Amino acid sequence: MHKYRASTNELAQGVVDYALSRIRMDPPPLDGPRTADKLARTTGLTITEDGLGGAEALRIFGDVLAPATMSIDHPRFLSFVPAAPTEAAILADFIVSTSCIYGGSWLEGAGAVHAENEALRFLADEIGMPDSAGGVFVSGGTAGNLSALVAARDAAARDRGRPSGRWVVATSEEAHSSVKSAANVMDVEVLSVPTDENRRLSGRKLAASIDELTPEEREGLFAVVVTAGTTNLGIVDDIADVADVCEKHGLWLHVDGAYGGAAILVPEARHLFDGIEHVNKQLHRSFLAPMRNPEVAAASRKSAGGGLLLRGPPGCGKTFLARATAGEMSVNFYNVGLADILDMWIGASERNLASVFDAARRNAPCVLFFDEIDALGQKRSHLKNAAALRGVVNQLLSEMDGVSDNNDGVFVLAATNHPWDVDEALLLPGRFDRRLLVLPPDCPARRAILEFHLRDRPTESVDLSSIIEATEGWSGANVAFIVESAVEQCLDKSHDTGDIVAVTTAHLREALVEVPSTVGPWLEGARNHIMYSNRSGEYDALAAYLKNNGGSGRRPPGFRR
Repeated sequence: MHKYRASTNELAQGVVDYALSRIRMDPPPLDGPRTADKLARTTGLTITEDGLGGAEALRIFGDVLAPATMSIDHPRFLSFVPAAPTEAAILADFIVSTSCIYGGSWLEGAGAVHAENEALRFLADEIGMPDSAGGVFVSGGTAGNLSALVAARDAAARDRGRPSGRWVVATSEEAHSSVKSAANVMDVEVLSVPTDENRRLSGRKLAASIDELTPEEREGLFAVVVTAGTTNLGIVDDIADVADVCEKHGLWLHVDGAYGGAAILVPEARHLFDGIEHVNKQLHRSFLAPMRNPEVAAASRKSAGGGLLLRGPPGCGKTFLARATAGEMSVNFYNVGLADILDMWIGASERNLASVFDAARRNAPCVLFFDEIDALGQKRSHLKNAAALRGVVNQLLSEMDGVSDNNDGVFVLAATNHPWDVDEALLLPGRFDRRLLVLPPDCPARRAILEFHLRDRPTESVDLSSIIEATEGWSGANVAFIVESAVEQCLDKSHDTGDIVAVTTAHLREALVEVPSTVGPWLEGARNHIMYSNRSGEYDALAAYLKNNGGSGRRPPGFRR
């Protein structure tokens, strides 16, 4: 089987000559199908006891079978793209096939897996996904849709349990037939959402369809499929708009980019895919895009500035996200603390706040970050006996309006663990009119946090999987502190023995027991506010998270006595 004989060399040369001849064709032949009877007559009996022999098999393929198969690299073949029809891709497939590579696991195929990961990392960076993003290449769009929806349903089942009725996935009337086929295989109902006047799936149409669902159907809705390039017309759905609705209802967003997703790498078409990154779309749309494209923003009369309120449980990365935003925009970052503003003398706090905004305007573009904004912008109805603090709130409202001064280029970010204590006037258009819910890190993010804090530290046989599973719903700060607590244990033992004690899984588990989670109690308190203070829908995203993670009588993740 593995002996290379003269006959093998002759056949190999014939195969290489055929391949080179085929690659050089410009244009290649379109070819086309033949009837089964004609093929049978032309090829003759091909499966015989003695075999045809390599040369004859190659002749039949080149003379009969290949011409009976359409060439997908022909300029007029526009139906679908099952492979990359380029010379480079053909040659790459050739050398991979001759190398007999298996890329199913790192043990057998580390080199292949590394190459795949590098390609995936490139795509994730181009799309704007976080460093924790990962994935795998599949055979085609049909397999991609099926695997994504199975993953989405699995995540929904783990987060909220099984629905009382059937699972439901929403998609547009223009979606590829494989979406409905995948739903049929999974025994899942399909909510077919009408498209807008441009035949795109929009957030408005999706929201209207969700509102028409029965409570049982809405309970079963777990994912929305948008299309980045429909089969017939190449239409790209309004991904950013749909992503907003998904975030509001706590739904998995899947983007089917089998036909048009590659266009995201073309600068002229990149705007069509806005929202595909989903996680940081509000930061991009409100802050990064106007800063990176000032001419476009000016032409659209979109000011390069504004306010964004980050809200969520403590320790989940709101401050880190604010610093990352400033770093991505490459502008100055000013962290404004309470001590920089509040003063014991009447009127001094207001003057300090005005001075901060004046300095920001002189140094624009820049980011002003107010942590714990509920302390400076507290509801004035709570300050009936604190006239000085009411004045600070009024001054903050005035400064953010920019009535007397131009705030162009001044990006105001704020964070709070108590969004229900922030004065409603600060949430009006022109102030913090955009809000982003920052929730506890998911599994890949918790792994990244643990790996980051364990790096350059002595470790031995550390299994992070069990720690990641046990910290579901924990804040990033809590997860990081587990490592610090485990390191302290090892330091104590090192001092006693005089030898360096490496961190093990046992140390991390012991620290896990000792470190309390701060997210669970926060969610318990948030539940009461949402129950009685959410008539406007302001906290719908948080309500969806609580329902998915803390419903049915269960305690929210991360809650421990």
